[in-house]
Amino acid sequence: MKYIFKRIGQAIITLFVVSVIVFAMFQIIPGDVVTNKLGTNASPERIEELREYYGLDNPAYIQYKNWIDDIFWGELGISYSKDLPVAYMINPNVKVTLCLASLSLLIIVVFAVPIGLGMGYIASKKKRKDVLISNGFDIINQTFMAIPSFFIGIIISIVFGLILKWFTPGQYVAIEKNAVDFFLYIIPAAVSVAIPKIAMLVRFIKSSVEEEMAKDYVRTARSKSASNIRILFCHVLKNSMITSITALSVIMAEIFAGSVVVEQVFNLPGIGKALIGGIGERDYPVVMAIVMYISAMIIIVNLLADVIYSLVDPRAGGNHEKN
Repeated sequence: MKYIFKRIGQAIITLFVVSVIVFAMFQIIPGDVVTNKLGTNASPERIEELREYYGLDNPAYIQYKNWIDDIFWGELGISYSKDLPVAYMINPNVKVTLCLASLSLLIIVVFAVPIGLGMGYIASKKKRKDVLISNGFDIINQTFMAIPSFFIGIIISIVFGLILKWFTPGQYVAIEKNAVDFFLYIIPAAVSVAIPKIAMLVRFIKSSVEEEMAKDYVRTARSKSASNIRILFCHVLKNSMITSITALSVIMAEIFAGSVVVEQVFNLPGIGKALIGGIGERDYPVVMAIVMYISAMIIIVNLLADVIYSLVDPRAGGNHEKN
C-alpha cells in the first residue's frame, strides 16, 4: 500500500511538471494571440479589452494559476477562436478517442494473449519443426510491428471500404444518432490501431511463456500428469502476464498517439482533429488542453500498470521501496 501511495504521489508531481512545461512552451511562442485574432488594424483599446478578457494582461504566474484552476474545475479555459469553454468544445472529441482507444485495447488483448500463449508453447518444445514454425512466425510478427497504424488504416479503407463496400470511408455516424453504425464505422479504425500493437504484445507474451515453460514448476506439474492446457492457463498464463503488464502499459500509452493519426485516415472527429484545428487556428487553450489530456492519460495508464503489477506480484512493490 505504501508503494501505491508513493506512485500516486509521483504521478501527481509528474503531471504538475508536464503542466509547467506545456504552459511555458506556449508562453515563449512568438506572436500575439490578440493581434492575430483582431488583425493589425484593431484599435489599442480593443486589443487591450480582449487581452483583459482572456486574462493575458496578467503576469505569467497568474495566468498559469488561472489555467490550473480551470483544469481543476473541468473548464480548461476559453477558446481563442470560438470564445467557448474548451471543455465544451473538445468533450465530444475526447469521447470518440476514448471509444477508439478502448475498442483497440480490447482487440489487442483478445488476440494477443491466446496467440502469444500458443506460440510461446510451440517455441518451448525446441523440436526442429517447432523451431522453424516459431522463427517463421517471428518474421511475420516483426513485419506487422514495423507497419505504421495509419498505413494499415489506408489499406483497410481501400480494401474493405472502397472495394468490398463493407463500410463507407468518411461517412462517420455519431454515437448519439446510431450507436450500431458508430461502432461498425469505428471498428476498422480500431483494428488499424490494434494490429501493430497485437504483434508487439505477442512478442512479449511469447518470450515470457517460453521462459516460464522451462522452469521447475512446469516440470513438476507435468510429473503430476497435468495437461498442457491446464499448465498453460492455470500456471504459465498468470506468471507470464506479470512480466507483460509493463509492455501492455507502454502499448496502452502508444494507443493514444496512434489513435490521433488513424482518426485522420477515417475522418473521425476525435482529439486528433481538434488538435490539428487548434494548431491551425493558433487556439492555444485548445492545444494545451489536448496535450494535457494525452499526457494525463499516459501518466494514469502507467500508474495503473504499476499498481496492478504490485498487486499481482507483491514482491515488485517491495523491491521498488528498497530501491
